[in-house]
Amino acid sequence: MEKLLESCDRLLYPGVTTMPKDLIEALNTYRLEHKLSQVQLAKKLGVAFQTVNRWINRHVKPSQIQEYHIKKLLESPPARRMR
Repeated sequence: MEKLLESCDRLLYPGVTTMPKDLIEALNTYRLEHKLSQVQLAKKLGVAFQTVNRWINRHVKPSQIQEYHIKKLLESPPARRMR
């Protein structure tokens, strides 16, 4: 099944050789858990909304620098809420 999905990815995204699926899935999960819109997440990462949208929809992969900042965001401790 996984090989079939990889084949589909190659057909759908011929310009993208490797897609950091786990990282993008973790980023989208982070977004959903923190109730962030794609626009809000883009602001946190310092990229355009369209960039986040293209990552999540598997049209492009993050650059090495972007991957670094995504990992840094995912590893950061959650912000405390003020009461």
